[in-house]
Amino acid sequence: MSQKEKLLEKVRRAPGNVRWNQVLKLMAAWGFVMKPTEEGAAFLHPTLATEALIVLVPKPHRDKVKQPYVRQCLKAIDLLLEKEEKENEKS
Repeated sequence: MSQKEKLLEKVRRAPGNVRWNQVLKLMAAWGFVMKPTEEGAAFLHPTLATEALIVLVPKPHRDKVKQPYVRQCLKAIDLLLEKEEKENEKS
């Protein structure tokens, strides 16, 4: 199991206990590009551009990111994995 898969499993197990730097690392590991915003960050993925998927995650005042934002990140990664799986089936 690769490091990015281990981090993904760790976040899945405890989405309410995820730090800001873990979100940044997780999204970067799965190929999302971070665009800083005034409130936090917007994550885009080049292959998911057709779905117009943008994940907005506000930077927390403390270090932990709220669960709904972590779940949005997990949903985006799941969408990416689904798309990759469909492409692998075609070829």
